[in-house]
Amino acid sequence: EIAKLNDIEHDFVLLEVDPSLSRLHASRRLFGILEDKNIDSAIIHHYHPEPSDSAELALQMGTQIGGLLCDGLGDGVLVEPMEAGAFEMDVLRTASFGLL
Repeated sequence: EIAKLNDIEHDFVLLEVDPSLSRLHASRRLFGILEDKNIDSAIIHHYHPEPSDSAELALQMGTQIGGLLCDGLGDGVLVEPMEAGAFEMDVLRTASFGLL
């Protein structure tokens, strides 16, 4: 299935990891597979934070996605809270750009 990405015109791949899995390990496995199959697509991490304060949001994003981005595994992040309105847009913007 993943090898078909070379045959499909696309701008990016949205990486959404099942919450029952470790985001770090599942993402690293996927990036390994993509490299083995010579797939060079832009990967956007799709993150669904639970409601919390801005410090917890930054901490969770940093631990779950920051290390991957620092290692060059991914090209961006889409933050979509589990509950609409759980975070002010300014908090999401600041945390997202701070992570990158």
